[in-house]
Amino acid sequence: MKLRPVSLPLFVRIAAGYGLILLVMLGIAALTLVRLHDTAAVAEHLSREAVPELQLSDDLRVQILNEQIALARFEGSVDTMPRGSEDLLQPYFRAHDQIFGDLAALAQFENDASISALAPTISLLRTQIQAVETESSQEIATIRSGLPPGAESAAEIVLVDTVRETAAGIGDEIGLHIRITVADAQKSASDSTRLVIMASFIGLGVALAVAIAVTIGISTPLRRLRASADRIAAGEMVEPGFTDRRDEIGSLSRAMTTMVRSLTKQSDELKRSNADLEQFAYVASHDLQEPLRMVSGFTGLLKRRYSGKLDADADEYIDFAVGGANRMQSLINDLLSFSRVGREELAAKPVNTQIALDQALANLQSAIEDRSALVSSSQLPTVWADHGMLVRLFQNLISNALKFCKAERPIVRIQAEARGGDWVFSVADNGIGIEPQYKDRIFLIFQRLHKQSEYPGTGIGLAVCKRIVERNGGRIWLESEPGKGTTFFFTLPATGGQQIAA
Repeated sequence: MKLRPVSLPLFVRIAAGYGLILLVMLGIAALTLVRLHDTAAVAEHLSREAVPELQLSDDLRVQILNEQIALARFEGSVDTMPRGSEDLLQPYFRAHDQIFGDLAALAQFENDASISALAPTISLLRTQIQAVETESSQEIATIRSGLPPGAESAAEIVLVDTVRETAAGIGDEIGLHIRITVADAQKSASDSTRLVIMASFIGLGVALAVAIAVTIGISTPLRRLRASADRIAAGEMVEPGFTDRRDEIGSLSRAMTTMVRSLTKQSDELKRSNADLEQFAYVASHDLQEPLRMVSGFTGLLKRRYSGKLDADADEYIDFAVGGANRMQSLINDLLSFSRVGREELAAKPVNTQIALDQALANLQSAIEDRSALVSSSQLPTVWADHGMLVRLFQNLISNALKFCKAERPIVRIQAEARGGDWVFSVADNGIGIEPQYKDRIFLIFQRLHKQSEYPGTGIGLAVCKRIVERNGGRIWLESEPGKGTTFFFTLPATGGQQIAA
């Protein structure tokens, strides 16, 4: 059985990615806090226990030395005072009290690993000091009784030296413990720094991996969907893909696919409908030509034979019939022309637009002379288009300029300008102009802005122009100022060299 792809919603995926990054950052922060706590614990141990212990051991050695010095000075005072100087014993008693105070203080640190290991040594030191104190007390008592002090025995000297060595040993052990603790703390700090740096790189790698995953899983599909949407907006019906995804991108892709298929279906139906309408218009117009020619011919015959022989009403009715038949003939001809533009095969090739314009002007020579119009052009390029359609385009636009001009002398100017891969043509006149709200309407078939009596026509000419331009891959628009004239613009694809016609 084939498993269906599992795809979490985008919100969940993004939240999971950022959650993973957050977890890594929290892990780094926790690791840093643990290491900082360890360092702080070492510093606290040194400040509260190790350093005071070292100070006590140093003070113990100093007080033992002070005690022996004070005793020696007391013994030396016998030479001047038979019972010795009691003042000289004060430093001895102060040192004595301080020694036992230091021993008691050291005993309070027995929970410390370094002191607990030295407990036997401290106990030995206390015993040794008590032995020395016993000897010293006897010596003091002898001097106070007026007897001369006894000579210091070798055993007493050894005992005193032993006390000093034991006290020094305790200090050395505590100092060694402090150095080891500091070295361990430094090593731990160094290890912590390396570990935090390593964790930071790991976090950076995770963040980069999440960013890549988001880019691949979200950004890239979104860019492709946007590209598909742009192509669809441009008229290219393409399906975006990603329809098998189970997240929002998949839902959007499926919706776009449904839309594309619906638009394609509607477009095909519209194309068929337009083709049917064009076929109907062409056939109807073509089939109407023969009976219309008969009606036009007979009404013309009636007018020639009976004009002036009947009453005035009859002459007017005959004129109405002849005018209506002529207008119908013009309408059918224009409708056939509009239909042919959409039905004819496009014979696109490099076309010298100057030659096409000259042919259009030749076709309009009589109308131009009747209006004494001035038609001029700049140097025109070679474009990629259908030559016959281009002649018809120029002819319709110039004819329009002549028709909708109230000035005594119509002025028409045709120019071209390169813009990107296209040529932009302009046909400017000094006519009556067009109101802004009608700029798009006039390109629709059968759309007239004026009465037939003011400006004759069928309302198809500009619709033909629009269809010609669009069939040749361009677009058409206008700019106008009522009462001052109109400029029609249209684009046509340039040939490879964008040559200017000679």
